Amino acid sequence: MSVNSEKNKLKEEISKKTAGRHGVGLKRKLYKLLISNLRLYGARRFLSKNRSIFSPIKNTDKDSPVVLVEVQPMNIHHISFSYFANVLAKKNNARLIGYIIVPQGKPILKIKAYIEKFLSLFPIFVYRSFGVKDFIFPEPNSKDSVKVAEIYQSILTQLKTKSDIENITINGILIGDLIYDSYLREFNKPTIDIGSDEFFGHLWKTIGIFLYWRGYFNRHKVCSVLVSHSVYLMGIPVRIAAHNDISVYEVTPNRCLYLDKQHLHGFMAHLDFPKKFLKMPKEVRQQGIESAKNAIEKRFLGEKSSDMLNAGSSLYSKKLYKDSRLIRASGKAKVLIFSHCFFDAPHPFGNNIFPDFYEWLCFLGKVSEKTDYDWYIKAHPDELPGNVDIMLGFLSQYPNIKLLPVDASHHQVIDEGVNVVLTVYGTVGFEYAALGVPVINCSVNNPHFQYDFNLNPKNVEEYTELLFSLDDIKIDINIDQVYEYYFMKSLYDDPNIIFDYDNIPNRIEIQYMPKMYNYWNRWLSTERHNAVLDAVEYFIDSKEYRMRSLATLDFENRMSS
Repeated sequence: MSVNSEKNKLKEEISKKTAGRHGVGLKRKLYKLLISNLRLYGARRFLSKNRSIFSPIKNTDKDSPVVLVEVQPMNIHHISFSYFANVLAKKNNARLIGYIIVPQGKPILKIKAYIEKFLSLFPIFVYRSFGVKDFIFPEPNSKDSVKVAEIYQSILTQLKTKSDIENITINGILIGDLIYDSYLREFNKPTIDIGSDEFFGHLWKTIGIFLYWRGYFNRHKVCSVLVSHSVYLMGIPVRIAAHNDISVYEVTPNRCLYLDKQHLHGFMAHLDFPKKFLKMPKEVRQQGIESAKNAIEKRFLGEKSSDMLNAGSSLYSKKLYKDSRLIRASGKAKVLIFSHCFFDAPHPFGNNIFPDFYEWLCFLGKVSEKTDYDWYIKAHPDELPGNVDIMLGFLSQYPNIKLLPVDASHHQVIDEGVNVVLTVYGTVGFEYAALGVPVINCSVNNPHFQYDFNLNPKNVEEYTELLFSLDDIKIDINIDQVYEYYFMKSLYDDPNIIFDYDNIPNRIEIQYMPKMYNYWNRWLSTERHNAVLDAVEYFIDSKEYRMRSLATLDFENRMSS
């Protein structure tokens, strides 16, 4: 077989499950999104209901406190945003200001955003329906160019390695990880070329955006910020607000969080899992372990659960791949790497041992050349466009690592003798542990770190030592710890925080469409509306990191009575 034929075969294998989601399929979805928004199915009733259930926000004084609300096109966010925005405005006697994020260097999108605001098109009119009166565009100001240049030169003198980028601060505010992740996503690059014009331009632009937000916070009495994500450059107002002790709420369909100086990231709930679990009554803990055991067993039978929202079909089916072995029979240790999407924010939990996923893989590639193991890699099943070519380049550089089919069953590779699994912080950490396979994470900032069912080296030295002694690895996996983790992550912290999200058919596609409003309109009642308002207000007053669902609050009330 020719080299080109082999590459095409590998490309087909890696792309098999992802092309339909992110290639032609995505264009088709965007077209449907445009048509559905023009027709506005369900939107009129939603807008009308918003105006009737939320009291008009009367405070329009320009010197009054401000609640900043991220303008987000995903229809499903508008539901939870409407509640948080109104509760925060009422509590602070504040006006609601929407901010519209426009990608830099894309003038068409900028023009589109200005037209949407000027003509009050979607999603502007939706935000107006729940009380947002004015909208701003956070953009670098030419008047700040001298200050930008001063900060830019100061930062450049400190940048020697990629890890230095992660730790960039301005005025004591950490934004390096945001710079890193937004660069990878914007330019579709697996890593940063620290000396490239692309990176220099990106750094300059980011400093300008930071100064815009710093100036806005200095000029206005911002009392709260409402966001959908705290990663990429979207996280800059989050970091400035937290630094100034201004409350920040990251609100998604299945996760509502309070961010502050101690909790800068949107994925930190796991840090308190063991402590919270121990505080529960014994019978609740026993029931939780049993529920998690049953849920994980169903997961391993191929059933999808609510914490697999973005996954395609389950890869835990018992089906063999083409009735042939994937892992060759040998007496060598068999290592399986689970790759991550190269462009998808490597820092949601904080910094890792390596600054990005590509640097991690290249390190493993070099180790593969110095060890007598059988090395395998499995591509991420839901990666963004561009990952395929990068993976092909990596495999050609490190031929000791063999690619497994992206849709290969996990059961098959385990049954055929995988000895150790490598990931940075993937869900395989608990999944393979539950199946008795040792997992080594490449970050202490991973969701499983509070438990002992994975190995968690703290630095490159510890990681290297483990990799060169895989034959000697012994880990006593306490299956009850795995069940406890899963109970706390996926069962106790119910994802149906504002409404019954799990039971919406085709929710991954519908959440982008006005059709989403129909489900909300049918589900909402006066009693439910008041319950959601009470739950949001309770959460805001509590200053807890994660909002508990209505079901969880009801459960806790019954247990304490």
